[in-house]
Amino acid sequence: MIKKVHFVLLNGERYIMEKCPRVLIVNAQSMYKKNATGITLQSIWSGWDADCLFEVYSDPVVMDQCNQRIKSYCIPPSYIIRFSRGKAAQSINSNIKAASTQQSSNNKIKSYLRQFAVCTLDSISVKLDKSTIDAIRDFHPQVIYTLGASVSIMRLVNQLSMQLNIPVIMHFMDNWAEHIQWEDNPLLSLYKSSLKKKMLACIKRCKLVVTISSSMAEAYHEKFQKETLVLMNTVDLSKFKGSASKPTGITHFVYAGGLHLDRWKALKEIAEAIKKTDGKGILDIFTSKDSIELYHSNFKMLPVAFHEAVPHEHINEVYQKADVLVHTEVQSEKMKGFFKYSISTKIPEYLATEKPILFYGPQDMKLFEYLLQNRVALMASAKEELQCCVNRLVSDEDFTEMCENARCLAEKNHCASENQIKLYNAIETVLLNS
Repeated sequence: MIKKVHFVLLNGERYIMEKCPRVLIVNAQSMYKKNATGITLQSIWSGWDADCLFEVYSDPVVMDQCNQRIKSYCIPPSYIIRFSRGKAAQSINSNIKAASTQQSSNNKIKSYLRQFAVCTLDSISVKLDKSTIDAIRDFHPQVIYTLGASVSIMRLVNQLSMQLNIPVIMHFMDNWAEHIQWEDNPLLSLYKSSLKKKMLACIKRCKLVVTISSSMAEAYHEKFQKETLVLMNTVDLSKFKGSASKPTGITHFVYAGGLHLDRWKALKEIAEAIKKTDGKGILDIFTSKDSIELYHSNFKMLPVAFHEAVPHEHINEVYQKADVLVHTEVQSEKMKGFFKYSISTKIPEYLATEKPILFYGPQDMKLFEYLLQNRVALMASAKEELQCCVNRLVSDEDFTEMCENARCLAEKNHCASENQIKLYNAIETVLLNS
């Protein structure tokens, strides 16, 4: 019998991999959900043999079905979960505008209650129907891959790992193991305890912990005493064009992404800095219709143009309109711990474009350190530094070296084909040692 082989491109040449290990992917959301996590997961697994991937997820949100190429099963929610999700969604939609524009104690209580409701739903056990269980057994998975970060999902992962007698690979993209996104909510102490308990149960079944950065790998290796693999957010470098020559006239600062988590406040400060350049620049914000409606009034009298977000497959067209690409992170003590090691999905894309990058965010984030040490962006953590960076970016200063550094860093750490091979080799090692 001829052994099937699988090819991926590496530095323009075909790299031969034996038939890929069969991976059961179990997460709260599908890799085909149209958000940053979905984009990242599709990039990671795009080089894998589709017949060797099987996905199970619990969040029944509309997916990117056009690009779906693997077996993907949604866990049917119970009646109580369906009913509660509907009520929670109504509550969130009716209160989000007020909560995002003011911080009254009443709104804070409502936020705490909504967060408590979401976490309570996550604590309810999910059950696979017989057809899904049969399909999983017919698939004969060799390893389970999960992002964790969910009580119900980690409970399911642990059960499947024991029933199928296969190891777990847990991939951490944010620091939820130490600091959840709603860490300041006093109603979530029991949930956090349950999350930690389920995480440690999964870690016992883990043969490999995958992390989003080398700094996280060092910390988590010490924390869990497990083998770690650094797998930074990946990008298909061939999809992102090089830098175009800077046009004369107005400098276009481009931000593409959400305005939630107080990012709009940082962008407003960037717009205020641009305004002080006396017409030399403009901030173009590409975001959702809802975000435009919600936040545009905060940018009155500032050099800002709002544009509706484009599908991710067209994001490079947005980047090519930029003279400067803008990224900002949360200036919040309560959120800083969650994003401590995080690297946004946009960062490798920005690096690959070979355009100047402006980063505005907390100096004690590992992302700040990563970009600064590699000299790939102009960095600011305070308004005074921000103004200096903006002034330089609207000037005639040459940033060719910085842009070349950025592309080299993308090729070194964020190349999709190379990271796919790293993951393949790591999983093969796990299976050999199991």
